[in-house]
Amino acid sequence: RVKWVTHGVFAAQIGAVAEGVRLGDRLGIDEATLLTALTHGSAASRALGGIAATGSADAFIARVGEFIGKDVAVVRRTASELDSDLGRLEDLLDAALK
Repeated sequence: RVKWVTHGVFAAQIGAVAEGVRLGDRLGIDEATLLTALTHGSAASRALGGIAATGSADAFIARVGEFIGKDVAVVRRTASELDSDLGRLEDLLDAALK
């Protein structure tokens, strides 16, 4: 179960970065500039590092989306089987799969 929580949190981090990039775009911030800045601040994470190394959130999601999607499906199924829900992680998991 710890493994699936870990995978869920990683996917949620991808979703959070993707949403941050979308916000940056709406604010007129170049994605490459934003990703570089984020990696040097408190938002730094393994997910962000992978996204920054790829060059864009959408490209990273396209590259790992199939694998992340499988993990997210297992996380969702496991939570359901345990009569639980994902709480606020749900929206971030959706953002990681877009």
